[in-house]
Amino acid sequence: MNYNKRGLTRLGWQHVYRNFKKLTGLNYDNKQIQNKPTTMRRAFVNWRGLQT
Repeated sequence: MNYNKRGLTRLGWQHVYRNFKKLTGLNYDNKQIQNKPTTMRRAFVNWRGLQT
């Protein structure tokens, strides 16, 4: 299982890391790859809070 209610599982992240490096040829470490969705999620939550 790659995804659960809270987000990607450990196996899901492993697939993301492997495929990101394969498709882009960029060599980011795992933390750098995880930071982008985390930052986007935080920005969305902040934006959603402003809508009310």
